[in-house]
Amino acid sequence: MSAEFVLFEKPTAELSDPLQAQTQKTLLRALRTKDLQEAAARFPELQELDISRDPWSAQGPALSLSFLRSVRNLRVLRADYQKFSDPEVLDEEGVLNSVQEISLRSCGALGECNWGRFSQLKSLHLSESELSGADPLGSLPQGLERLSLSKLGLRQADFLEQLPDVIELDLSENNLSRLPSLNHMGGLKKLLLRKNMLENLESLRSLRRLQELNVADNSLDNVEALENMRDLRRLNFARNRVREIKPLRDCDSLESVCLSLNPIYESDIEEVFRRSVRIEAD
Repeated sequence: MSAEFVLFEKPTAELSDPLQAQTQKTLLRALRTKDLQEAAARFPELQELDISRDPWSAQGPALSLSFLRSVRNLRVLRADYQKFSDPEVLDEEGVLNSVQEISLRSCGALGECNWGRFSQLKSLHLSESELSGADPLGSLPQGLERLSLSKLGLRQADFLEQLPDVIELDLSENNLSRLPSLNHMGGLKKLLLRKNMLENLESLRSLRRLQELNVADNSLDNVEALENMRDLRRLNFARNRVREIKPLRDCDSLESVCLSLNPIYESDIEEVFRRSVRIEAD
């Protein structure tokens, strides 16, 4: 057996390196087998791997990502709530060259990964992880369609200017006081901006295909930029300072609205929204 499969050369009880033992246990569980030889044999053909942890369980030893060097055809990697001993493996040439989805939520330090080298990547989830480098998101692949970057402490989002194909975007719980123009994101359907410091939504004005928008817990005093968003179905702008909601009158597709803790008159709510629109609590 090649050195690349070193994790499978010995039973877990005999492994001296606790990182190897932990990685072996995790992979056997993910592959639904207790047979080490079977697990190793499946690696070259493996296309989808989920080694995520239960977020409520006690954190075990960090995992080694060295096994990724052997998984040449992997299309989907989910490893949420794990911690890695060698995150630099993600940046090695030849690793995950065919990957289309990466989910690394709350994974601790991920180093200075060049995400742009994953040319086939369509979905990237890095929420609550730790990115390093002067511009850790400056080279995202242009073909991304789903991007989740909540709870990263972001103060600017200029990297969005290079992402024309995004359909779903989550920037919740950051420190954003402004957004760049999103005119180039004509296909954006879902946008989550909850718990930032936004004072207006002017950069969203051209998003005519938007279907879901959450801007709760910001510093907004108007929703004028949302007028004529005829595809908008779900809207949450709770806990802002919005008084005037008449710009929403022509949002014909609205199904549910959450507007709690805004200084809005009850009579205006009845006037603007049809009876078929659900007024929800957040």
